[in-house]
Amino acid sequence: MKEILVLAEHRGGELRDVTFEMLGKAGQLAGDAGGTVVALLLGAGVGEMAEKLKAYADDVLVVDHGNLTNFNSAVYQPVVAEVVRTREPGLVMVGHTAFGVDLAPSLAIALDAPLASDCIDVSADGDSYSVTRQIYEGKIDARVSFKGAPMAMVTVRAAAFPVEDGTRSGNVTE
Repeated sequence: MKEILVLAEHRGGELRDVTFEMLGKAGQLAGDAGGTVVALLLGAGVGEMAEKLKAYADDVLVVDHGNLTNFNSAVYQPVVAEVVRTREPGLVMVGHTAFGVDLAPSLAIALDAPLASDCIDVSADGDSYSVTRQIYEGKIDARVSFKGAPMAMVTVRAAAFPVEDGTRSGNVTE
């Protein structure tokens, strides 16, 4: 199983809860399938946040640059795309927040990758993934799979997964 890359979201110098929720789920998926969890943190002066993420990921990738101080999807998208192209993860997880809803579609297009949005569950299906998302205003849970796709992207609804204690001891790479 390839690595799972989680895009860490932060605002006002604090990591958002959805980041820890996704990292916990990624840890479960990686544990079930023998993969690794990678947190990607973009920003300026984010070293302290990277240290917090070490307990939740096998690797923390940090892109620290003044142009990344404030979220702007036009600036973030090519950076994230380059990291994804280089790392070739099996799954990319982004929070289904204003941040993620703005970034994920253009990122999926740039990477020519399938995207499922507003997911409430993610599971491993061998070398692929499937997700559960609600349709018809939450009346029906739809199961979507990415069979045959070398990499898939999902946006994850906030509070879809619990925040678990960090038990990993990841490395930070800038």
